[in-house]
Amino acid sequence: MEEQELIQQEKIDEQDKSYQLKKVHKTAVVVGIAIVASLFMYPVIVEILKTYNAPFKGFGSLSESDLNIIKYVFLGLAILEYPFVIFITGRILAIKKSFNRSTEDSSFSSSVQRLFLTSIISYACFEAIAIMGLVLFLLGGRSVDFYTFLALSLIYFVLDFPKYNQWEEYVKNLR
Repeated sequence: MEEQELIQQEKIDEQDKSYQLKKVHKTAVVVGIAIVASLFMYPVIVEILKTYNAPFKGFGSLSESDLNIIKYVFLGLAILEYPFVIFITGRILAIKKSFNRSTEDSSFSSSVQRLFLTSIISYACFEAIAIMGLVLFLLGGRSVDFYTFLALSLIYFVLDFPKYNQWEEYVKNLR
């Protein structure tokens, strides 16, 4: 009888863990969708500024060469940002995984929170790329710069948006 109760309790624990993982993943997805949706306010700002300040030449008094330097520095940062985010989030998950061996439940809960944290870190970094494009537009008035950075930001969001099956796999590898 005691063995059956133990098996039943393990099934309940697995269901609770699955529910917790789904709940936190759903929260991460909602936050991600909200951030991606907010990115679409930036083009509205760009187009309003272009329309009401035509011809919009930017608010900065930088030379064309200075703007190009800033653009290429931002572009380099934006291109390096994706591998940087993958590296940093991987390190966060790996480090915490090795330290949380005290109990299975605390390890599981902590790992789920780490997955959520790494999603938020990714979102912030990828949104920063669109913000770099907006800054370039505000300085130089070139909307093509903004839209290039916005596109790169959205591509990174698509590539690294949290996928439930990846979260499940990470949690299964804890055992």
